Amino acid sequence: MGLCTANVLSVSVCVCVRVACNLCFAERTIYTQEVLAVVMQQLMDTTPLPTLLMRTVIQSLAMYPKLIGFVMNIMQRLIIKQARVTMFCSVL
Repeated sequence: MGLCTANVLSVSVCVCVRVACNLCFAERTIYTQEVLAVVMQQLMDTTPLPTLLMRTVIQSLAMYPKLIGFVMNIMQRLIIKQARVTMFCSVL
């Protein structure tokens, strides 16, 4: 789900990846709440952050509203990560 990065793949490839992700999300017996939580955690640990991370987070939350606490944690971590990048860039 995190295959698209802004510098590597074209828009048309990202569209194909989004379609593939939608097909995966449709398989609820395979992509359970637990599996999606692990996927989001792995995507958060990727540098740079995947282009489709937020889409994955939003789709996961739409499918499994009980993930709200986990998603809030991810959002907090994204803010902290962005603050570190901003501080680092301002030092340069």
